[in-house]
Amino acid sequence: MVFKRTHSYLLIIVLFIVTLVFLVTLKNRGESIFGQESVEKKETVNSLPEKPTLFSKQDLIADSNVTESPNKINLKAPDSYSSEWASLMLGNAESNLSVRERIALLNQKSSVSDEEIEDLYRFLGDRSNETGLAEDDFYWLKNDIMGFLRLINPSDETYMDRLTALFADADQDLVVRDYALQHSSVWAQENNRQSALEPLLRQGVHEKRSTIAGTALLAWNRVDIENMNATEIGEHAVRISRDADYSLESRVTALQVAASYDLSQSALIAEGIIRDNLSEVLLKISAIRVLSEQEKLQGPSPILQELGNNQEERLRKAVAANSNY
Repeated sequence: MVFKRTHSYLLIIVLFIVTLVFLVTLKNRGESIFGQESVEKKETVNSLPEKPTLFSKQDLIADSNVTESPNKINLKAPDSYSSEWASLMLGNAESNLSVRERIALLNQKSSVSDEEIEDLYRFLGDRSNETGLAEDDFYWLKNDIMGFLRLINPSDETYMDRLTALFADADQDLVVRDYALQHSSVWAQENNRQSALEPLLRQGVHEKRSTIAGTALLAWNRVDIENMNATEIGEHAVRISRDADYSLESRVTALQVAASYDLSQSALIAEGIIRDNLSEVLLKISAIRVLSEQEKLQGPSPILQELGNNQEERLRKAVAANSNY
């Protein structure tokens, strides 16, 4: 009887110790799991991939109530924007989005409100870059916005009116004005409204800064406008290719356009460019292409043969690439 009672006491003590060890172990495991869950949740809520190539809008707007992280996107649209989407894509550097992320967000937009469209147009006209993007990326974003606006409502004549005003603004950035001319010329061709381009192209061929004159010549060369004949564009192309006050890029383009209208006169201009020691290499390469076209009709060109032994490697390569003999 005493043995049984002693055995029972021992059994109770053993069970108590085992139970205590189990509870302590379980408590420790519980604290560890809870701690891990807290860390994982914090990392998921407060951080974004550094530069995702594709992401959904849901990834960007999850848990918008969390504001303690310095990397968290502020989704509250400022007074200047009509929606969270516009705030994210057009907002200042605090949004922390790269240009690729902003463009991906733009391309994922399946429908857009009138207010958001107005946000986009105002952004195009705003010269101040408060996005935190580098200048080239800032222009890249504006270029893609112009393409987006053209595609969401292809026949909307407001698009042509807004881009025409953007191009006509002499105080606007030259790059943005050039993009406006490019996109408006595409819209005009797609909607059979080439005549609307006439004032833009006539102004464009007299723009001596940047690439605008070259862009205007290329657009003029593609459209069919009753009051703008081939002779006129050829004359403008010849004039621009000769004028050193125009940008290098526009002169290079002009020489190629001129050759398609008057090869013999363009060849004379090309010879003068090559003989001029002050001519830029890129312009001389354009001249080599013109002389190569003439060579096909009149036989070997002495000037091209001389350039084949020129000290400038880029000129030698251009001659070799365009040689007919």
